Amino acid sequence: MASGSTNSDEERSLRECEQYVQKHNIQQLLKDCIVQLCTSRPDRPMAFLREYFERLEKEEAKQIQNQQKANGSRSDSRDEEVSPPMNPVVKGRRRRGAFSAEVYTEEDAASYVRKVKKP
Repeated sequence: MASGSTNSDEERSLRECEQYVQKHNIQQLLKDCIVQLCTSRPDRPMAFLREYFERLEKEEAKQIQNQQKANGSRSDSRDEEVSPPMNPVVKGRRRRGAFSAEVYTEEDAASYVRKVKKP
């Protein structure tokens, strides 16, 4: 019987983890990060990743600050109830055209060639 409760605890923990990842848009964030890493191909990938996430964090902080200023100037609280919460991480980056849901392998990432269209 103990293994049954352990199983349900693991399932609950997994569901909570999945909800967290969805709530914070982690999967798309990591996909975008990997694409940037593969297109830039820096000599120091760890430094690139650190700078990438620091830049996102600064953009998020700036957007939160701007949102707080905007909320402070509003006197009608019903606007806040109706509008959905803003996702600050996605707003700061440029939008990609499309993406594939297939899994990238190391070989795919190593052989990736960026296609550039000239006007």
